[in-house]
Amino acid sequence: MVTVKETHVVKPAEETPSMIMYVSDIDQINPITHAPTIYFYRPCWDLPLVLIQLTKFSCGGVSLGLGLSHILADGQSALHFISEWVRIARGEGPEYPPFLDRTVLGYEQEDLLPADFDASDYKQPPLMIGSLNDIEERTKETDVLMLKLSKEQIEKLRSKANEENKRPGDLDRGFTRFQVVAGHMWRTACKARKHMETQETALKVMVNFRNKVKPSVPKFYFGNAILPVIASSTAGELVSMPLSYAAGKIKAATEKVMDGYVKGSAVFLKKQEDLSEWRYLHVVGSKEGTFYGNPNMSITSWMTLPNLQGGTDFGWGEEDHFGPGAVGYDGKSFILLDRSCSGSVVIALRLQVTHIQDFETFFYEDILN
Repeated sequence: MVTVKETHVVKPAEETPSMIMYVSDIDQINPITHAPTIYFYRPCWDLPLVLIQLTKFSCGGVSLGLGLSHILADGQSALHFISEWVRIARGEGPEYPPFLDRTVLGYEQEDLLPADFDASDYKQPPLMIGSLNDIEERTKETDVLMLKLSKEQIEKLRSKANEENKRPGDLDRGFTRFQVVAGHMWRTACKARKHMETQETALKVMVNFRNKVKPSVPKFYFGNAILPVIASSTAGELVSMPLSYAAGKIKAATEKVMDGYVKGSAVFLKKQEDLSEWRYLHVVGSKEGTFYGNPNMSITSWMTLPNLQGGTDFGWGEEDHFGPGAVGYDGKSFILLDRSCSGSVVIALRLQVTHIQDFETFFYEDILN
């Protein structure tokens, strides 16, 4: 039972602009639902752009849940919104106004799709061998697994992968932390799921292209400046080959996101009649939208999101925890910085219940070997 104690209408400080705001196709392929951080509720199709829930606990603690429409903003823009909100709440006033002109990403105005544009990132993900659709995998019981990797464990994975990939005279800077951790997760998932060697598997990651286009996206741009890329392999290759193989697949996929690729993606999306096939919903067990569950994965890195100076302090102190409020489907995961231990990360991963124990076992055993 819920008792409503009081309600408030928050009026804008200025008259709401009446002009139509431009929304690019790069915005449109993002989830139509909200991107949650603490709590999230099953959506209807008449949703406000922002949902906020403040919960006060009997112990005196407080939690703040924020749901922000993903078509409105990506993670970096969302944290910018929160940082300005925090400053206003503390009576300091906004510091960096958002850049709201989305026409700067109007790359799709160019009608000619580059001849060398690779549209493989927009194919539907592989199905389990012998399956005609993903309905069965969508409906299996899942749960969320929280794992930690220390700075030392990450460096061990990274050193191992870089040593495996080392070539005489190679000046490449090697694999990033994200590439080796994501590659390790992808290999581990194939083991835990006990895939056949010939099972095709795909890993989806999101790439921030703010500084990868010419000219760069304006600082404090408010919107989506991210694109999905896909790394593909067979389970047999991932498991039998060294970690550098998986990390190399991810490296190749992410590093192709440069000016030509971003603008080619925009033109490609403009030519599609329906963009909804690339959206997913932040709803566990949903039968709608794209699905990167078994035999696939989707890994989102929050490792490079801007840190708020002093945390998200509305005036009651810095928060003890910040993280996603929901992990939407089997195979979906987030990699977060562990704020309690410098250089470490926390992984939030949803998996089918039957795969969780094996995943956790292989995940740590393979670091030792």
